[in-house]
Amino acid sequence: MLWILIFAAQFLLMIGAAAFAFAMGGSAERQGALWWGLNYVVTTILVAMGWNSPTLQLVVDGICATGFLPLAVLYVSWWAGAIALLSASVFSLEALYLLQDQKVDMFYMQVNNIITIGTGLVFLACGFANLFARRRRAKASRAQAGLQFAAAGA
Repeated sequence: MLWILIFAAQFLLMIGAAAFAFAMGGSAERQGALWWGLNYVVTTILVAMGWNSPTLQLVVDGICATGFLPLAVLYVSWWAGAIALLSASVFSLEALYLLQDQKVDMFYMQVNNIITIGTGLVFLACGFANLFARRRRAKASRAQAGLQFAAAGA
């Protein structure tokens, strides 16, 4: 029962972090958050339905990592590059366990969870950076409008 609660909390936190980046970001952030969120939901559904084969996980993680490469290149975005690297590291972990025909163990679960949480942290950092940039631009715009108003009144 505790495992299900932890899993549900992680799911809500990760989707919430992607939704925050989606809400605060521009076009690149929205595309990336949507891509990653869709991948996360599909992966969660597959695992919940019992389709948890290493090959399937490898394919899903490979698609996710590959999807972030164009975003990183087209938008020259640090966060898309970070997510692509984190996704590639999950792909590498999956490939390592698949090629060695190893069962999922505690090390695998911990590394996978750390990378997943790192992905959520990148989305949060991206969302907060965009939020602060918007606030800075709005403040500069208000200051500029005040200067123009003062110059017109003089």
